[in-house]
Amino acid sequence: MGHTKITFISASRAGALIALTIAISLSAPNLEATAQNTTTAKNRAAPASHSDTEPHWSKLSAAQQQALAPLEADWAGMRANHKMKWLAIGNKFPSMQPEERSRVQNRMRDWIKLSPQQRRIARENYWRAKKINPIQKNAHWQNYQQLSSEQKKNLATAAANRKRVTNLSRAHKNNETLLVKPKKIPTLPDQTHNKNSSTLTPSAPLNTK
Repeated sequence: MGHTKITFISASRAGALIALTIAISLSAPNLEATAQNTTTAKNRAAPASHSDTEPHWSKLSAAQQQALAPLEADWAGMRANHKMKWLAIGNKFPSMQPEERSRVQNRMRDWIKLSPQQRRIARENYWRAKKINPIQKNAHWQNYQQLSSEQKKNLATAAANRKRVTNLSRAHKNNETLLVKPKKIPTLPDQTHNKNSSTLTPSAPLNTK
């Protein structure tokens, strides 16, 4: 029987996932459509499948390299569709405020520190966030920003604990064995109350002496 690998996410990493998900979803409201259109055009132009997929870092414009600087070391190992999504964010840099640019680049630094599984979770959370009304999304972000460091830490810890419980539950379900119930032993009928039974124990004979 195989064993399920359980990956625990620390509170600090969980906090990074929470902030990263919200920040990316706010910084690139049209990311999905932009990335899909760019990726589709790229796939038509050339087949994918090398470790260093196009576009290569050297092919990016100076503005794109500046915007995506935190990702330079990991760029060669990214899939083409992921590069397109980051480029969609980088192309929005000129229209961002300095504070927003700094925040997004900090999220990029957080991103490259995540494991593949944690990145998958962040992407899943991002697509869930895409379904949230923009007004509600901004409200969530404002509320998160107003939290104290201690409250943010507690929120991250709670998220990490929820993930841990989910992983443990999944591991238990995948590894549990079926228990065979023991056969029920039939019980004999109580004959002590059956007055008509021929198997009743005879009473002791009377002493005639």
